Amino acid sequence: MNKSLFKLIIALGLISTIYYSCENSKKIENSSFTVDFPQYSLPQNVIDSCSVDSITLAGWFADGKITENGFVNPANSVTFNPLNNCSFYTWSEQMFLWLTSSGAKYNGGSTVFESPVFYTVSPESPDTTRTLVPFKLGDPLDATADIIKVDTEEGQATNNVLLDRNGNVVYYITFVNDVYAALLHMASQNGSAVTKFPTTKGGLDTILAYAAKNKMNIFEPNALAIELKSSWVKLEGDMKAEDFVTISADIPVYDKNSDSLWILNGKTTATLALVGLHIVGSAANHPEMIWSTFEHKYNSPNAAYQYVSKDSKVISVGPDNEGYWLFNNTPADTAISSANISYAGFSGDSIIATKDHTIKPSNTIRVLPWGNAYNLKPNQQNANSAYANSEIISINNSIMNQLVGNDVRKNYIFIGSTWTFGGAAPNGKSFTADSNLSDGVAIGNSNLANSTMETDFQEKSIMVSNSNNHVCFTCHNGKNSNGSHSLDPKINDGLSHVFYPLMNGLKLKPKILKSNKK
Repeated sequence: MNKSLFKLIIALGLISTIYYSCENSKKIENSSFTVDFPQYSLPQNVIDSCSVDSITLAGWFADGKITENGFVNPANSVTFNPLNNCSFYTWSEQMFLWLTSSGAKYNGGSTVFESPVFYTVSPESPDTTRTLVPFKLGDPLDATADIIKVDTEEGQATNNVLLDRNGNVVYYITFVNDVYAALLHMASQNGSAVTKFPTTKGGLDTILAYAAKNKMNIFEPNALAIELKSSWVKLEGDMKAEDFVTISADIPVYDKNSDSLWILNGKTTATLALVGLHIVGSAANHPEMIWSTFEHKYNSPNAAYQYVSKDSKVISVGPDNEGYWLFNNTPADTAISSANISYAGFSGDSIIATKDHTIKPSNTIRVLPWGNAYNLKPNQQNANSAYANSEIISINNSIMNQLVGNDVRKNYIFIGSTWTFGGAAPNGKSFTADSNLSDGVAIGNSNLANSTMETDFQEKSIMVSNSNNHVCFTCHNGKNSNGSHSLDPKINDGLSHVFYPLMNGLKLKPKILKSNKK
């Protein structure tokens, strides 16, 4: 496309956005009223730039055919062969379908991450260590709020508290899989044996040998190392259980002393609904891991974005300004400047209002709906954000339109994935912030965020400055003592923020390793 013409299209899109009404608009009904969910439909006339054919999708299912809520096998990360961006997105979709399959195959609960395949990660103890909590069938997840709680953290990446439209706290649970756990044990015993996450059969074989020697079970070795962060809200009001992946958990009870102070007062058991999921996993030639995120369709309205239609036209979609959302009570106010404001944080066990505010839900907006800045080229394969967005919309449509019946996974949107060029150690920069494509620069959807986990860490505008943008690797990168960027997971606050604290908290009398990060 002629550059001048494309610039004109962007300008026109900003002045007068085109509201695209998708076919097959859906409605959710409850006993008291009918609410329209415009976010339930994605553009169906998007160019088919990333899709999964029916034979391939059926092959993901354990019984060889697409079945409602059927069990899906994990992607084989050992044989991962990225031909283009779509290869990363396909890996992400298969992993999501596996993780949200029933855990019954592993004698687990309603999902795979509620099974012996995964351990939950405790919050930090006073000595800054964490522990692995193995799955126990019939034992609900514990969401208590004091310092010894074992499964959830209410604070976001920015250490704030997010509330849903009903005023319920959002909880965050971190998991790691059995391969990751075995690698942790190896590192705690011999730090020099672990310098990066596994990406090859040889590296995996070393981990399997260690696991066998130490009587550790590895259920899905070819999935390689996986870390998950999930966000949950209490299922209540007009939320329907059949619309969400759910778990039973113990959650804290707060006495709402005032509109600026909530004090912990015991706990109760409740049903929690999954609203967000980060999937981070190592794969062949990618020890920096693939970073992907998913959200529930009810979560947050989208800001404006563009995509490419089947007839190669750039279509501008205006911001969602109506509908019923879990994290936004005033969708008519589409101003990003008045959204994504943090109104609460933690002080010990108490929830306190942030300065000059009262404790209340944030009117959350998903600023970059597909992780791509409106005005920037996000990676070396897509000419602009419209084409990059189209790939994500396309694979969402491909998967959702082929899942059958009332498969609950139809209700979750794949927002995007990011990784680094060359599979190199992240340098904290994204492609849009670096005019020269170089090893360690984030590519794919290079401004990725989840509206339930990085709510106020999102960009402040759909138009992003090259010198001021956010990416997963802004926080998730580590440096050696000489200042060079590193893939070593043992570095404190490095690629993984839980590896170092977990390694030092394992009950195997490990040699405590000092951080070499300056």
